Amino acid sequence: MWETVLRSVVTYLIPLLAGYAISMFGLGRRVRNLECDAASGAEERKRVLKSLLACLYGLQELQCDGPVTDGIRELEAWLYESAHTLKSGG
Repeated sequence: MWETVLRSVVTYLIPLLAGYAISMFGLGRRVRNLECDAASGAEERKRVLKSLLACLYGLQELQCDGPVTDGIRELEAWLYESAHTLKSGG
């Protein structure tokens, strides 16, 4: 009787554990890929914001004041605020 119970447990448990292990390794790989995508996306956003700020500074040097100066102030304020938010963890 125990032999039958043991055989049925082994028959069902080993494939279940193997499937779980395979899915966990696949999940780990997907998480690493998402982390890599998030890091490259953050770097891309950083470059876009720096480029935008450089364009606004260039327009300001050409005496394009008003909305350009307002845009610079708003963008700098947002950058400072978001930098402090990231450092404080909130």
